[in-house]
Amino acid sequence: MRAFVWIVLIAIARPVAADVLKMRQVDSTNLHIANDEGAIHWSEDLAITVDLGAKSRVGVVSKGTRGEHNMYVVNNGTYNTDDTVTWLTTWRGTWKIAKDTLTLDLAVVKDTCTAVRDERGTKTPKTCTAASKLAVITCTAATVGVEIGAKLKKTAAWRCAPDDASSVGESPASWLLGKDRCIEVRGGRMMPMSFGPCS
Repeated sequence: MRAFVWIVLIAIARPVAADVLKMRQVDSTNLHIANDEGAIHWSEDLAITVDLGAKSRVGVVSKGTRGEHNMYVVNNGTYNTDDTVTWLTTWRGTWKIAKDTLTLDLAVVKDTCTAVRDERGTKTPKTCTAASKLAVITCTAATVGVEIGAKLKKTAAWRCAPDDASSVGESPASWLLGKDRCIEVRGGRMMPMSFGPCS
C-alpha cells in the first residue's frame, strides 16, 4: 500500500506531458514602400527547448537569428543596410505545476550574442539586449490549432511569458511550447500567426 502511495505522488509531481517541450519561430516578411522607393525584409529563425527534469530541475535553451534588411532608392541609386542579431542563452532552475500553470524559476548560465549592422559593406557592432541573471517564466495551459497536412489538429500547449520581458534578452517575450510535439510559430509581423509542426 505504501509503495502504491509513492507511485501516485510521483505521478502527480511529474508533468502530464512530455518532459521536453519545444517550439520554433520563423518569419520572412517583405514590405514594399510606395512609388518603388524601397523595401524592408524581416527574417527570424529561433528555437526554444525546455527540459523538465527530475526533482523539479529544469534546463532551458534559446537560440536564434533575427534580421532586418532595408533598401531605399535615392537619386536613382540604392542604399542598403542589414541588421543581424544572433544569440544563444541557457538557463538552469526549477519548475512546478499547479493546476493549469507551469512556472519556471530560472538563473542564466550562459548568454552570448552578436549584433551587427552592415551598411554598404561596412560592418559595425551593435549592442545586444542581455538576459537578466534571474527570470521567472509563467505558462498557462492552452489548445491551439496546428496545421498538419490540410487539416487543423487541436494540440495541447503551454503559452509562456516572462514576468519581465527584458529578462530574457534577445529571446522572444512570448513562447508557445507544445506538450506532445514541437510547435512551429509562423509569421505574425504583418499577417496573423499560424502554427504547424516543426520542420
